[in-house]
Formats: sequence, C-alpha cells, structure tokens
Amino acid sequence: MGGLEKAQVNFESDYWGLAARPLLEQIVEVDSSLTIKLFAENYPGKLNAAMLPVEDRKRIVYVDPPEVAKYYLADYRWKKITDYRHQKTIYDVKVSGVIIASALLVISPEALYYAKGKRLFYHKNDCEQKDSLWNNNFIVEDSDSLKTNSCMLLTDGLEYSDQLVIDKLGILAGKKGLILKLKFKYRTEGSNNDLKWVVTSGSDLDKPYQWISVYHIYGAAQPSWREVTCGVELAENKVENNKIKLYLWNINKTKIFIDDIEVELIEENQE
Repeated sequence: MGGLEKAQVNFESDYWGLAARPLLEQIVEVDSSLTIKLFAENYPGKLNAAMLPVEDRKRIVYVDPPEVAKYYLADYRWKKITDYRHQKTIYDVKVSGVIIASALLVISPEALYYAKGKRLFYHKNDCEQKDSLWNNNFIVEDSDSLKTNSCMLLTDGLEYSDQLVIDKLGILAGKKGLILKLKFKYRTEGSNNDLKWVVTSGSDLDKPYQWISVYHIYGAAQPSWREVTCGVELAENKVENNKIKLYLWNINKTKIFIDDIEVELIEENQE
C-alpha cells in the first residue's frame, strides 16, 4: 500500500547495494582530487570500488568516522532520508522516481557554525554564577597562567556534565534545517582524554529519537585554553513538546575544564 515511496520508508530499497557503483562512478568523475575520502554506510559501498578503473580506485580512501570524509555514501538501509546530518546531495540513484541511494557531500561541524539563518534560541553560560538553564553542580575556581575565574569542572571519575535543556519549542514541530551551534573554551589535564559534546532530541518522557556527537575531544592533555566553534543539523522535530539537551560525555572520566559556553539554535536559510 502506498507504492514505492511508501515502501522506501518501511523497507530496504537496495538490499544488495548495487546502487553503490554508479555513486562511486559519479564521484570519481566530478572530483579530480588525488585522494578522495569516502565513508560508506555498508560493505557494498566499499566492495563496488573494485569495479572502477585502477587509477580511480587508487584515489579512493575509506575513512571513519564520517565527519572526516569528503563524501558519504548513503544507502538508506537503516536510516530514512530525513535522519541524515547536514550534508549536501551531489548525486542520487533513483528507481521509478524513488531515491534508493545517494552520494552526499559532508559539511564539517566547523563549517556548520557559520551557517546563516533565523535565530530561534541563544544562551551563554560564562560559569561565573548560577545559571537557570544549567544545573551548575560543578562550578569551581580555576587558575592558570592565562586565566583566573570560575569555570565548569569535570573531575576524575565523573562521566557526565551538567546539561542544558531547551524546551517549549512546539513551534519547531515539523521544521527542517535546524542547526545547533556550540562555542566553548576548554583545557584538559589527562593524557587519555575521550570526551564528546552530545545533543539529544526527545519528548517530555525523556525518550530521545536523536543522539548526536557534536564535538570530540581526545588524545593528550591540552594544558592551555582552547576555543572551539562547531555546529550540527538536527533531525526534523517529530513532537510538539520536544526537548533538546546538550551535555558533555566524559568517556574515560578524565579531568577537563569548560568555560564560556555559547549555544544557538537557528533555522537555516533555504536556497
């Protein structure tokens, strides 16, 4: 019932991944780079590269996570078209007018921060005082050679930070092109850092239908303060009583200082 368009929503439309070959052929035709970084959702996206001419195969490098790729091969096997993060379609494979696979140009979180649009929400937390939208359970005095003031601290053994909750956004139900921007400063002392800023979207029942890692802090210590700007596109709002939550997931529970957090939600201008 509902034809091919309805079937695409409820069933896999390219089980064997045959559409991966024309996607790869289109990418190597339009991109003359010596190295082309690709992320493939499933194995056929890699296997079909064997059918390309040798000179084109040598240019393709498969990478993970998708944020470091230039192109994303989407086959919609596990996701719907509306579930994808902010990416620009450069080529679709269609059957009877229905999209079964796409080659997407990946837009980096850093680039998304500069997207233009209508501001729907803005909040800044300088961690100098109690903030009504944050829990502020971990505010401390911090002092180093460059900076002396209050900041948010995740101590050793603490896995999750305070969280910002954005609610009462019923007017956003059904909207697309929503981008959450994040700006903050941080420094770390641990040698094995693995932390992620996480955004979730869900209902009043705290059942998120979207979970996104916005920015990843990893590796050796960052003893001096560093400023970061990044952004992420949110999936289409599915409920009127939607809640958006932002928090830091400290996977290895190392020590990190966070300060001057700015959060903005925009509706991107549509071309």
